[in-house]
Amino acid sequence: MTCVGQDSSLPNKYCHFENLCYCVKSQDVVFYAPKSCTEDTTMTPRYCPGKPISYSTKMSPWTPQVVTDQIPRGSSVLYMNRTLTLLDHWAQLNLGHLIWEDIGNIWVALSMFNAQQKPFTIANMGFKCDQSCRSAMDDILVGLEGMYGGSLHETFQLELRTQKQRDITHVCFDLVGGGFSSVFQALPPFEDRLSGKESTLLAFRNKILDYYKLQVELPREHHIILTNKSQSVWKNAGAQLHRGIFNLIEIKAYLSKIYPDIRLSVVEWHKLSFRQNLALLSTATILITPCGGVSTLLPFLPPGAHAIVMGKSQCHLRRLY
Repeated sequence: MTCVGQDSSLPNKYCHFENLCYCVKSQDVVFYAPKSCTEDTTMTPRYCPGKPISYSTKMSPWTPQVVTDQIPRGSSVLYMNRTLTLLDHWAQLNLGHLIWEDIGNIWVALSMFNAQQKPFTIANMGFKCDQSCRSAMDDILVGLEGMYGGSLHETFQLELRTQKQRDITHVCFDLVGGGFSSVFQALPPFEDRLSGKESTLLAFRNKILDYYKLQVELPREHHIILTNKSQSVWKNAGAQLHRGIFNLIEIKAYLSKIYPDIRLSVVEWHKLSFRQNLALLSTATILITPCGGVSTLLPFLPPGAHAIVMGKSQCHLRRLY
């Protein structure tokens, strides 16, 4: 096992585990540790994970069973040719959070160990991913050579079916996991939120755009996009954390009046597929949006486009800006 980041801080630690196997009969994940490994060993390089690690920005704990033994060998053992990662959603059904806090964090972790060059599978921990969630996951992951496998048990059963293997007792694999601090948090020893991550996040963005064959260049004609969360189905009487534009109708009318010859679109992003989101963003020269998860679509704007993001300082009623 190899770890990077602060030894004493789970949110800032990423680890690459080897010698991990899934026991088909017991459905347990087992870490086969060297004899020097003890239960009170802290999670440091070359030792077993004696303390739970977290696998998401929620700091959800997880640890495999630890045994002092040799890793299983032989024809009854299946070795996954994909790296496994663990995930608990930051904000289910929110595309912006799904891209960056969830899959983006995993991409950063994989990049720490140069493991993003290898196909990977995400196993969910502690949440239920419905059909719309699965579709969104698949849309994002397919361009990254990633795959959503479901729960841990479902992931390994899927691997067995994919490889068409029978009479298998163990599935052994590599795992990249750790604190999974938010991609928007500073990565030690840097203090700035994006320092040390720029090239990794740019590669993440470009790989997605390349897969969808979107050449993102500044459009030849102006197109203003106004994000609608004020009247969207996300709004309800108890939505204290809702972010939207309070006078959206007035803003739309004003922009139409002063720019009558410029295309103006009012968009509810969550009603569109991921590909439709990217295609529409590639036509924008100006995007006006509230802050929050919806604003995390900004990195997919064309170079030279402008964004007006409404912050939290001016609020009206239920966090309507």
